[in-house]
Amino acid sequence: MRCMAGARNGARNRVYSLAKSKLRGEGPRRGMLTRRTVIGGLAAWPAAAALGAGARAAGAIEPADLLTFFDALALQRSVGPGQARPGIVRKWTEPVAVRVRGVAAASYQDSIRVLLAELSALTGLDFALAAPAPPTGNLITLYYLSRREIGRLYPRARAVCFTQARGQGGHIHTGEVRIGADFEDCLHHEFMHALGFDNHWEGRRFGMFAPTALADRFAPERTREFSDWDRLAIRLLYDRRLDAGLARAPALEVARRLVPELLTA
Repeated sequence: MRCMAGARNGARNRVYSLAKSKLRGEGPRRGMLTRRTVIGGLAAWPAAAALGAGARAAGAIEPADLLTFFDALALQRSVGPGQARPGIVRKWTEPVAVRVRGVAAASYQDSIRVLLAELSALTGLDFALAAPAPPTGNLITLYYLSRREIGRLYPRARAVCFTQARGQGGHIHTGEVRIGADFEDCLHHEFMHALGFDNHWEGRRFGMFAPTALADRFAPERTREFSDWDRLAIRLLYDRRLDAGLARAPALEVARRLVPELLTA
C-alpha cells in the first residue's frame, strides 16, 4: 500500500481542507489533479543501509532533528514528490467531540477512548466521545467502513483510510476520519492528520530514522501507535505559544525556542 495526501492552500482567511490522506492498495503511484499530491511511500529498505554513511539512526532525539521532523510534517505543504511549499500552523484550539459511526464502531470503543485520553494529555485540549445528543462546536466524525462501503465511496482510489479536516485561518473546526474496518492500525496515523500534520514522513529524504505513525505503511519507521517523536511533535504543535495561523518562518523561530524545553521536560 502507498500513502496519498493532499491539502488546499491559500490566503490566511481561506477555508482549508487539511490532510486528506489515502492509504491505497496495490498498484502504481499516480499523480493527482489540482493541488492533490502523491507522497512517495518508502519501500521496505534496511534502516541502517538506506540512511547511508553519516546518517542519524534512532536513539536520543537531538533538537535539530526534532525541528526538522516537525517542520516536514506540520509546516510544509506537499506540491509533488519530494517538493513542498511553506504552510501555516493548523490545529484545534477548543475542546473536540469525537463521534464514531460505522460497521465496527462498537468493537473499537475501548481503543478509541485510550487514544482520546492520550490526545487530551498531549494537546491540553479535551478530546472526548460525543454525547448521544447532536454535538455542537468542534467535531471529528470517525467512520469505520466495510470493504463494500470503501469500494462504493472511493471506487477509483482502492483506498482503506482517509482523513479530511477543515478550518479557517489555521483553526481546525471539523474533521472526518474514514477507516477500513480491517485496518485498525491506521487509527493513530489518521488522527495525526486530523490534528494538523498534513504530510507523511520520509526519513530517507532527511537522512534520519525517526519512528512515527506518519511513515508509509510498509516503511521500517512506521509505528502502529504514537512514537516518542510523534508525541513530542504533537506537544510542540499544541503549545499555546505557537499560534494557529502562524506562517512557517515565524513558526519555526518559536518552535526552535520550544524544542530544547520539550526535550528536557
